[in-house]
Amino acid sequence: MKQRSVFYWTLGFLVAAIAIAASFYFDDVVRDFIARHQNPGMRNFMRNVSRFGDWPEHFALGLILAAVAWWRGNKKWTRIFLSMLIALSIAGLAGRAIKISTGRARPSV
Repeated sequence: MKQRSVFYWTLGFLVAAIAIAASFYFDDVVRDFIARHQNPGMRNFMRNVSRFGDWPEHFALGLILAAVAWWRGNKKWTRIFLSMLIALSIAGLAGRAIKISTGRARPSV
């Protein structure tokens, strides 16, 4: 059983190493492809991802999904969404505390 576990850990490490190496190898190719194939629809989509991808929108969506799960009577998904909201809150507080406590001023994007 231990030999099988070592095999899976080694396989996972190998797959992760290949993925990291491939991402560095194809970085310039992907950047050039994106630069050549821009269109207004995709640009607006990515602008909206940047605009609505912060924690208040995620928290609101999580509250809505938790309410829907509670309304439907699904305790499992209600707990999952509430756990996600707690994790989101802790991460938001930690990120804000780090941003305030470090001396480096960064503009809000």
